[in-house]
Amino acid sequence: MKNAFLLGLMFLLGLVVGLWGGTIGAYFIAEGEIPPEIKGIFFPSSGFVTLWFDDIWESQLLNAYPLMEEYNFPGVVSVITDFVGEKKRMNYSQLKVLRKEGWEIVSHSVTHSRLSELSPGAIIWELKSSKETLESYGFKVDMFAFPYGEVNPELLYLVKDYYKGARGSEKGFNSLPIKDPYNLRVQVLTPATSLGEVKNWVEEAIKKNEWLILRFHQI
Repeated sequence: MKNAFLLGLMFLLGLVVGLWGGTIGAYFIAEGEIPPEIKGIFFPSSGFVTLWFDDIWESQLLNAYPLMEEYNFPGVVSVITDFVGEKKRMNYSQLKVLRKEGWEIVSHSVTHSRLSELSPGAIIWELKSSKETLESYGFKVDMFAFPYGEVNPELLYLVKDYYKGARGSEKGFNSLPIKDPYNLRVQVLTPATSLGEVKNWVEEAIKKNEWLILRFHQI
């Protein structure tokens, strides 16, 4: 994805009145009809946007991070623990730089396998071990991003034992307050995505008072 596109996106988000950006670290409203297991994690009750980067590509640090810092706009990065430090991927020192600047660190499994094809024991290992590894490096990890965006009832049941929320790849917006934090919807950005499309998404989030998650891979 071209750097010019991300710069244009940041400029757009910086100008749109009524929408503020940030991480998911201020998540769920702990009042009303919110399930008790997520109490203590707070969501703003107004429309907002999150820029969420999957798979710890180093280009996210080199290209997206400096522009987002210019706009004081932290993001979210989904970490596949077996991929940390591989060629063109971020290492733990780089992830700590992002975390220090307010980015949210999210588990994206150990191996990025298709969880729907694994046994329950193997799924639990992916969920639990990735969280434990990240926490051993000092990261607080409350969220999980499903590999390949695959979500099914079994995965939703198992993920609740280890995380306070999860995100797949189902397209859409998230109504506030969040009543189901385990199947958060996204809008996926690709090199073919136009700024006009993003502008329409942002305007819809403002109009309907929703949470817009913009998901990126390589930048």
